[in-house]
Amino acid sequence: MKTYSSFKNVNPHLRTNFGFFTSAIIASVLLLTIFERLGVNAIWLAHLVISVPVLGYLAIGIVSRSVLLDEFYISGRRVPAFFNGLALATNALGGVGLIAITGALFIIGFDAMAMVIGMAGGIFIMAVLFAPYLRKFGAYTLPGYFQERYDSSLLRLVALLCLIPPAMLLLSAEFRIGAGVLFWFSEISYPVIVIGMACVVALSTLPGGMRGLTWTQSAQGIVIFLGLMTPLFIMALQYTGLPLPQLTYGTLLRPLAEMESLQGITAIRPFTLEEGLPIYDMGYITKPFLQAFGAFGWFEFMLLMAVFVMGFASLPSLLIRSNVTSGVSEMRRSMGWALLVLVVLLLSLPAFAVFTKFLVLKFIVGQPISHLPEWFQHLNVAELVTMTDRNGDGIVGAQDLKVARNGILFILPEISEYPFVIVGMLAAAGISASLAAAGGQALVIANSVSSDFFHGLLFRHASNTKRLLVSRLTLIAVLVISVTFTLTQETDVLKMLVWSLNLSGSVFFPALLLSIWWKRSTGFGIMAGMVSGFAISSFMILGSIFIGFDGFLNFSAMTSAALAVPVNFLVAITLSLAGSPSKEVAMKCDEMRVAGGETLFDKAQRIEARRNRV
Repeated sequence: MKTYSSFKNVNPHLRTNFGFFTSAIIASVLLLTIFERLGVNAIWLAHLVISVPVLGYLAIGIVSRSVLLDEFYISGRRVPAFFNGLALATNALGGVGLIAITGALFIIGFDAMAMVIGMAGGIFIMAVLFAPYLRKFGAYTLPGYFQERYDSSLLRLVALLCLIPPAMLLLSAEFRIGAGVLFWFSEISYPVIVIGMACVVALSTLPGGMRGLTWTQSAQGIVIFLGLMTPLFIMALQYTGLPLPQLTYGTLLRPLAEMESLQGITAIRPFTLEEGLPIYDMGYITKPFLQAFGAFGWFEFMLLMAVFVMGFASLPSLLIRSNVTSGVSEMRRSMGWALLVLVVLLLSLPAFAVFTKFLVLKFIVGQPISHLPEWFQHLNVAELVTMTDRNGDGIVGAQDLKVARNGILFILPEISEYPFVIVGMLAAAGISASLAAAGGQALVIANSVSSDFFHGLLFRHASNTKRLLVSRLTLIAVLVISVTFTLTQETDVLKMLVWSLNLSGSVFFPALLLSIWWKRSTGFGIMAGMVSGFAISSFMILGSIFIGFDGFLNFSAMTSAALAVPVNFLVAITLSLAGSPSKEVAMKCDEMRVAGGETLFDKAQRIEARRNRV
């Protein structure tokens, strides 16, 4: 049963247009590969592979321009299920997920699966417990949902203030990792690259808001898929005989374990999460891939996985996509597509890590230094690998080799001596993932400030034109602040991702669960829970930065949500039981769980407009 919608139908040529885009990318790659074989400079060809999709994103953003409020905030509620699912999966993975988590899998092996499982689990929880009901409610933003759900402007303000820090952390992390990738492939200075990425995000989101972001993220998802799968398919065909890397890389695990044993890579004792998680640029190959709980213990593994589940399930930049489809049933299908696309991408990450580690141990470790091939020098010059002969035996040992965590994607095609265009495709995939996630974080802040602060709290009768202007100006301000932070602060991107998920999960996971599934909850209880969760998580994170706070019991800054979320639940439930919601507030909980009919937000808007006319 479809939720009532007054918006026009989707463009009937949408699939055809994206088919042309995909064909153009494939044709460009094939053509540039031919040029590389003919002797054209490989670096310039790689630059073209990166530049062509970016120009496509800019064109999509510009032609998606809109002056309609509903188009800018919710893409007209007419995005097909597949494209919204593709955009959501692309936003969820991001550059940090694609690049840094792949590197973590290479360095610490099985233990990094906590992040992979947690990300998939979080999107599954969102699909089952949150997204369809937020779609039925129909609010433009997450703070706006809490305001309409509990009739509390103060709760709206608190939710807005708690939304900004995690989104800013993720925005800076995406800029940092995307700029780092492009910096490896160009002679452009790092600050110029960061500013350039911010300009691309601005030009692809300022004209059309959510409408432009949706279509650019869909295009970026296509580029990510092509860039990541091409070398994986070739590699799987070479070493397993089947072009299904997600299912066949397991055949290399036994030979990989034997090679690790021969090179002296044996089981290690677990560290703390902060010591075991590879939150650094370069790492040694010291842990067997299949050893479970070697980098950190089983308890820290479970805590980290729980942080990712709760963080991704309640990430505002993903939740705002729940309102862009035509109805609840379409939203459920959309989440199904999102899970399918994301799981395929996530299963590709350990495959990439295993293939790369297999090649490194086969062609680098154990080889005489004097016989290392030319491609090793390319990797060394690019600082993707560094080697120091510690014992002076002239042989590359596992303890002699340091590998760049964020460079694992680009090591595989170099060792395999694939055309350099494929390296460019992987770079384009990494940059596209960073731009997609950065756009999502920037827009969720901008739209929330415009809708929830400017219009919701300051100027209730502001025109749509002014609201859009404030949203665009806020977007520019957010990008400027993020660029400044990125260029002045040195913080590891993986650590920033974990911090952001801790903050998001600590605040919004209990609030969403209680507001949707417990009609007895009150606005004051939810608000107090939010404040307590945010206070605990932010104190532990800031304490670890400024005063060296090591944590409480077995909880640290990297797993603060595991402590903050139960406290949030306890405070929210206790204070809700101490009071009682009004009949109208309690009824909203029942109404939003009925799939069909008019959205609660539209109903409230219609009633308010009728009152104003009277």
